Order: sequence, then structure tokens, then C-alpha cells
Amino acid sequence: MKGLLSIFFVCIILIIGCRRLEDKPSWDVDVYTPLLKTDLDIYDILIDSLMEEQSDNSIDLVYKNKLFYYTIDSFLQIPDKVIEKVIRIDNLVIDDKTIEYPMTLGQIARAEGGLIGTLILANHGNSMQIPPLNGLSTDPFDVDATGFFQQATIDTGKIDVTIHNGLPVDADSIMYYFKNKNLGQLILRDTFIHIPAGMTQTHTFTMTNIVLEGLLKAELENFKTNGSGTASVPIDTNNAIVLTIKVYDLDLIDATAYFPSQNLINDTLPSVLEGLDALLTESTVKTGHLSVEMISTVP
Repeated sequence: MKGLLSIFFVCIILIIGCRRLEDKPSWDVDVYTPLLKTDLDIYDILIDSLMEEQSDNSIDLVYKNKLFYYTIDSFLQIPDKVIEKVIRIDNLVIDDKTIEYPMTLGQIARAEGGLIGTLILANHGNSMQIPPLNGLSTDPFDVDATGFFQQATIDTGKIDVTIHNGLPVDADSIMYYFKNKNLGQLILRDTFIHIPAGMTQTHTFTMTNIVLEGLLKAELENFKTNGSGTASVPIDTNNAIVLTIKVYDLDLIDATAYFPSQNLINDTLPSVLEGLDALLTESTVKTGHLSVEMISTVP
């Protein structure tokens, strides 16, 4: 009996389990697959201006924002300033001028003439006794400085007159003068008392408020020698008394001259700004205008 019941229940279960379903089965599936691969670090996240990388590879984030812009010209106005510089002719410099004039023993002998002059000329290259000679002089000669100036009115200046005695005998009482050739104005007259053989002497003179021409006339008016006594001296008719004139340190009032290249202005001109609303000790100019006006009265 129990066996029949078991068979009956199994049959019921099979019948129910094998029943055809009316609804079709379905399911939902989510499928994920990678489409792109990339890397992302802090440099991609932050703006470059916010990062400051340190030596230990750490990164500081710096956030800054301009609150306001303030400059000195926001409250201080610097007024215009005029600076004036006058350049006059006395700011110009003329080069020093040196001129030499030799008077040879041969010239002296020819000026002396007579027997003594003839003997000196005849003994060139030999030795002889030179007797005392008096009243010696030269013809007037030109001192030409026109390569430097034609004419100048000199406020102050100096002249060095140097005489070298290249003769074999001493020279005494050497009188000379300089004057303007065209104007005839005497510039100076002077005397060297005694110049031993082979020696040189210089006299210095100061000029004040004088007109100096570029072409001067000069003359050795008179000189003498006591000769060589009983001693014979070598005779070289090319030996000479050499007159040297140096004009220098000229401060000019006016001039017609050849001025060398030179800087007329090399100066620092202080400028005081007064009446400012603040105490200003130093400033750096960013922008501005500089106007330079030059007026020449040189003809």
C-alpha cells in the first residue's frame, strides 16, 4: 500500500514539473569593456601658475591675487624742468704751439763779414781761436702760427722763450723782440744776460688781454760773445743759437682759429625739484620726454 502511494506522488510531481510554461524566459546583462587608457597626475589637475616645485620634489600650491596697483605717479606729479648750459669760446681749447728758429754760426759769420767772418767760414771742420764779437744781430724773421690760428684776442695765456746756445763760445746780452707782423703791436722784448756754450735757458711770460696774430715778426736785435780766448775751438758753421717759442694755456675772448676736436660738454648738471608734495630722495624714470634746443651765435 505504501509503495503505491509513493509511486502516485512521484507521478504527480513529474506531471507538474513537466508542465509547459506559457511565458518565455528573459534576463538583463551589463557588460563593461575598456575603451581608453591614460595617466593623470597633479600637474594635470593644477594650473602651472599655482605650483612651485621645491628641490625635494615637493610641490607648494601658491594662490595669489592682485588687490590693487599703486605707483609713485599715482600721488606725486614731477613738474617739468629746464636746464640751461652756455658754452662760450673760452670753453674751447687751442693746441699748444711750438716754433723753432736757428741762427747758425755760418749766418753769424756772414753777418759779421770782414776778416773774422771769412776766417770762420774758411775753417769749417777745423779749429781756431774765435775773438770777441760785438753787435751781432739777425734780420727780422717770421714766426708763423697760422696753421693754428689767424688772430686771437687772448684773455690770459703764456709764452715760453727758450734759447739754446749751440755755438762753441758763450753768448752774452742776447736781446730779442716779438710783435704782430700786420698790426705792429709789440708782444714782448727781453734779454738773456749770459748763456754758456752748449747750455739752454728759458724765460716765461704771461699775456693778459692782448691781440695775438698768427703771423709774428721776431728779431735777435743784438748779442755778443767774448770769444774763445787763447783756446782753439772746433768750427762747425751748422752749429746754431736756436730760438724756441711756445704759446700755451690760452684763454680766448675771441679767435679765428683751427680748433682741434674736443668735447665741449662733459658735465653733470644737478637739478633740484622744489615744491613737491612728498620728500623724494631718488626715483627711476620709466617714460618721459627730453627736448634739447641748441642756439649758436658763432658766425
